[in-house]
Amino acid sequence: MTTNTHISTNQLLFLIFQSQIGVGVLSLAHEIYLNAGTDGWISIIIAGMATLFLVLIILTLTKQYPQDTLYEFSSKITGRFFGNFISCLYVLYFFSVSILIIQLSTGVIKKWLLPLTPKWILFLSFIIVTVYLAKESIRIIARVYVIVSLLVIVLIVLILSTYGDVNLKYLFPVGQSGFENMMLGIHDAIVAMLGFELLLIIYPFVKSSHKQKIKYSILAIMAVTILYSFFVFSSYIYFSPDQLTIIPEPLLYMLKAVDYEVIERLDLIFLVIWIVPMTTSIAIYIHLSSIGLSKLCRQKDHKISSFVIGGFIFLLSLIIPSTPDATKQFAELIAIASYIFVGGIPLILLSIVKLKQKVSKGKTYEM
Repeated sequence: MTTNTHISTNQLLFLIFQSQIGVGVLSLAHEIYLNAGTDGWISIIIAGMATLFLVLIILTLTKQYPQDTLYEFSSKITGRFFGNFISCLYVLYFFSVSILIIQLSTGVIKKWLLPLTPKWILFLSFIIVTVYLAKESIRIIARVYVIVSLLVIVLIVLILSTYGDVNLKYLFPVGQSGFENMMLGIHDAIVAMLGFELLLIIYPFVKSSHKQKIKYSILAIMAVTILYSFFVFSSYIYFSPDQLTIIPEPLLYMLKAVDYEVIERLDLIFLVIWIVPMTTSIAIYIHLSSIGLSKLCRQKDHKISSFVIGGFIFLLSLIIPSTPDATKQFAELIAIASYIFVGGIPLILLSIVKLKQKVSKGKTYEM
């Protein structure tokens, strides 16, 4: 590992932040409302706490092998055969998430910005930009993510411009949806917050102590939770409950209703800026999958793998149906898989490590 691949803790924060925010936030308020009602903002806060728990599991696991990525320490934990099998599964998982994000992103862009543009052109545009970024080192990617994170401030200002027509009464009574419905809303929120699993791969590239990595990872999760809560809260106090059930992208419709003499169609301005987080989410997943592919193929770097991954994503994006129903079913499959790859497998690997350490200490004590 060379020094030019190291990143700082500040860069880690923005890397996680940009990887988590994506196209899902545009419809998050609507999706959560269908389950948790106007208590959806509470579901997001609880989901943020659950996400912190998953992050701590991942960081505890990666701490055991501070110089290795998951693609390397999985073989040390389970043996070469099962380790390579786990690595293949993660490559496929990151690969599949990339396809899903591209499909969701192109769907929104085609609906709001470019309705007459063929989807294959939008697919190709995303692939060219994201592969161009994903083929670089994690240090260069992190630098880009730090810069583009400043755009979030503009997005917050745009949403605040709609606060002249809000009604806080829409939120009451608090807790009316019930605990069970809130739990369903938590599921939607956790899926929207995915991206922090990149810690399984980039942990050894962060030049700092383990405590610092925990601190800045927690700060990133908190920042995303606050941002998502703000977006959902804003949607809930702007639209009535009846409107939220039928509006698929509340944030864009909020801004579409605002009209200034100098600036029109704030929704399109918001969406054009939001294309950047969409792109960064895709790029990091292509980067993670290409690193895994390069490790499995024993390549010196991941540049060739990035182009290979990008090419397959483009071809499969054309083949896989991109209708709303098909995309929704695909998203549900990825949501289920995410619990396995983000929580299940890391927890199993950590349990094996702790068991091995316990057995090893027992043998030492007997001697």
